[in-house]
Amino acid sequence: MKGFRVVILTSMVFVGFLVASCSIPGILGSPEDTVREKAEGLLDQVRNFIESSGSLSDEELFAELSNLASSVVYVPPESEGDADIEYWIDLFSELLGLAFFVPATPTSVDLLDITPVEGTRFINYRVDDKPSFIDEVYFLTLEKTTTDGTKTVLQLPMIIVEGNSYFFTLYVGEGDTPGSTDVKWYPMFMIGL
Repeated sequence: MKGFRVVILTSMVFVGFLVASCSIPGILGSPEDTVREKAEGLLDQVRNFIESSGSLSDEELFAELSNLASSVVYVPPESEGDADIEYWIDLFSELLGLAFFVPATPTSVDLLDITPVEGTRFINYRVDDKPSFIDEVYFLTLEKTTTDGTKTVLQLPMIIVEGNSYFFTLYVGEGDTPGSTDVKWYPMFMIGL
């Protein structure tokens, strides 16, 4: 019976060691790795667009920017197809164009840092009143390099909805007037301070 207890005790120690070892970052991964992967996946959409944009006419470029905006802006199912949402998606495509293509065409976009929004204030973005369907909010610090070698640092939000990453969300919500609805944008970009 004593040998059986030793085997059981040894097995418990081994299982405990195995569980502890697997929780070390790099073996099973950490939550930070998952957030970084989501951010890189979001940026890969932008990078793929940049790579293919050189051969596009202006009309094709605008159409593809609109497609990109549709894939990086979350619209809840109940807001899809709303004419005002479609209008705002077009505006977001222009915002993406300005963020990534001004003052010159980028050759690369690199992720420098990821900052969780909790307890943090960000100039130019309103992050209060987070919609309930958003799981997490981060800000990505990015560095874009343009064809002339200029490096520009910019900051964009990243929201996580049902395990997927987006830059923003657009949705139809309650308006300021009772009984009315408005298109809501989160995180809201604030012009000026």
